[in-house]
Amino acid sequence: MSTHYAYHILWSAEYNEYVGLCAGFQSLSWLVRGPDRALAGIRRIVHDSIKDMRAAGESLPEPVDDRAESLWYEYRPKSTVRPYFVPPRKA
Repeated sequence: MSTHYAYHILWSAEYNEYVGLCAGFQSLSWLVRGPDRALAGIRRIVHDSIKDMRAAGESLPEPVDDRAESLWYEYRPKSTVRPYFVPPRKA
């Protein structure tokens, strides 16, 4: 599994579920009822994404390490978002 990335588990009042996020893969998320399952789900889809990216010859995002300035990023769900996917926020 992909353990070198920063994972975050948040509660979403809008969806009434936990949201699993990964700092290196901001276009991915996993919504589920339990926090442990949210972590397992986001780790699984990051792992699958890494396999797909390697197979396509794409470069992988650098994992956030202990020297990074911040592990925080913003999560703002929208009512139009499909379950299990939250698009990246436009700058």
